[in-house]
Amino acid sequence: MLFCQGQTLTVHAILSTATANGVRHTETERCMMAKNLITEEVADRFRTSAETVRYWRHTGKGPRSFRVGKRVLYSLEDIEEWERQARGAAGAA
Repeated sequence: MLFCQGQTLTVHAILSTATANGVRHTETERCMMAKNLITEEVADRFRTSAETVRYWRHTGKGPRSFRVGKRVLYSLEDIEEWERQARGAAGAA
């Protein structure tokens, strides 16, 4: 685990951001990159497929996303907020 700006990051998050395009990144850069997840990482978090996350995005039911070039990213804050809302809706039902 790594504590990064008030957040504890898992080994998976650190390793998955260790290199991009073959370039090694500093610990600070890895912390910043770990705040945004790609579609596959969101799918892993919710134990579903990337296709399901893409469908959620298409229908507007999933966490907010944004694009950087061709890559779709999800802010960790937006994912956690969406998860809180989903838990609240499940508790109210």
